[in-house]
Amino acid sequence: MSKRSFTKEEQALLRENKYTYSVTANTISFTIEFKKEFWKLYQTGHRPREIVEILGYDFELLGETRVTGLQGMIKKQAAEGNFREGQHASYAVSNHPDYSLMSDSQKLYAMEHELYYLRHEMEFLKKISNPGKDIK
Repeated sequence: MSKRSFTKEEQALLRENKYTYSVTANTISFTIEFKKEFWKLYQTGHRPREIVEILGYDFELLGETRVTGLQGMIKKQAAEGNFREGQHASYAVSNHPDYSLMSDSQKLYAMEHELYYLRHEMEFLKKISNPGKDIK
């Protein structure tokens, strides 16, 4: 089953929901707050259909294909520890992971990676701020 298009009236209705980031005839994007609330409810055992209705959307309007895709996308972003506004990485409000969404092992890995990256970044900044000292 393919995704169906939204009419102008349906787009206007979807825009009224505070959790809608943007909507076109073919796509709907959600806010970070929506994704966080969806994830919390999903972890407590609610089904995706229930969750979108709790958060003020008509499941029949969104359709099963969109909601299934939404569930997968939110799971992926939660695993990365970084919910993004809209659909694409370029919409990211913050590039910093949300450690509260991660398991302890994921937190440790993410923090080690961040530490490693910051150390290399610091070394790079030192080198470019004193370019004459490294040249022999």
